[in-house]
Amino acid sequence: MDEDNLGRAGYRFVQVDLLDFSTLRAAMSGHDVVFHLGANTDMPRGNGDTRIDLDNCVMATYNVFVAVCSLEHPRTTLFASSFAVFVSHREEHRS
Repeated sequence: MDEDNLGRAGYRFVQVDLLDFSTLRAAMSGHDVVFHLGANTDMPRGNGDTRIDLDNCVMATYNVFVAVCSLEHPRTTLFASSFAVFVSHREEHRS
């Protein structure tokens, strides 16, 4: 959370479960910009339980984009991929 900006005019930090579509959509409504930074940050755990990455990366991002497209505002979405796209997991899958 960016505590330095809390309380500034025009700034509102909203934390919601990205898998809860209706709450997510309501939280986005009326904002000018959405910064989507949600992802699984525990890569070893995600390798062991692939449902974690499916939910926290794929489905969460899908919900963000569907929610944004269903609203008049926000009109801008900034999305940052996770570090996991740069990490090779090949060694872990070798016999």
